[in-house]
Amino acid sequence: MQTENLESLATAALDAAMRSGVTYADVRVIEQRVRNLSTKNERPGPVAASEALGAGIRVISDGGRA
Repeated sequence: MQTENLESLATAALDAAMRSGVTYADVRVIEQRVRNLSTKNERPGPVAASEALGAGIRVISDGGRA
């Protein structure tokens, strides 16, 4: 999923939560790219690359009281 699409989805989720009358809501979108290159005995080793994309949504209703 593209970052822009995830951000749009996160915004829609936040808007829906706030319209429902919750006390508090937040959304975090995280994109992470990692590239690793190692060496052994002064020679290049394996190259690794990874990407992660995710979102977290927190909603508190009625001040968090049970």
